[in-house]
Amino acid sequence: RGVSQDKTTMEPHPVPQEWLIDIPLIVGKPLGISVMESTGVLTSVHRTGIIPEMNARNPELAVQTDDRITEVNGVAGDPVQLLKKSLGRHDKALRLRICRPIYLEVSVDLNGEDLGLVVEKSTGTVTAIRDGSAVARCGGPGVQIGDRVVKVNGREPGEDDSIMPWLRLAVAGGVSPLELELVR
Repeated sequence: RGVSQDKTTMEPHPVPQEWLIDIPLIVGKPLGISVMESTGVLTSVHRTGIIPEMNARNPELAVQTDDRITEVNGVAGDPVQLLKKSLGRHDKALRLRICRPIYLEVSVDLNGEDLGLVVEKSTGTVTAIRDGSAVARCGGPGVQIGDRVVKVNGREPGEDDSIMPWLRLAVAGGVSPLELELVR
């Protein structure tokens, strides 16, 4: 009693939520989702199809844009290829592991050092982090391989643009700390 504690130091960093969904496949009926090649990120959930109908029946487990498919029928890999293979075999059902991302803000002190990020140009996905770099040393939830950079110092790319120009400008301009908004 009478002692206050800073909750931010007591709670662990948030982690993405994961769950399994079983999808009965119906011949001639689309799944009703669009999925980004190799990343498994859902770019849209359509109005019609098997998954939108399941969403309406189970709103607490509803699949939504930015969720990521991490497994198809217990197999990890490129979700689009795994989905095509399963649909090509005319499986009766799919079991998908879905990951709901979290949004994080990470502050990186540059001090003239190498940022240390290798980012896939079209998606903004972090593919590598160099040891000893500014990003490797930043505190808090940090940056992880697989995170997607969606904003740099509050700026986000246009619909058909890459995050890379914003990242390059911020680093070249020596803006420190560099504020990154990530999707994990």
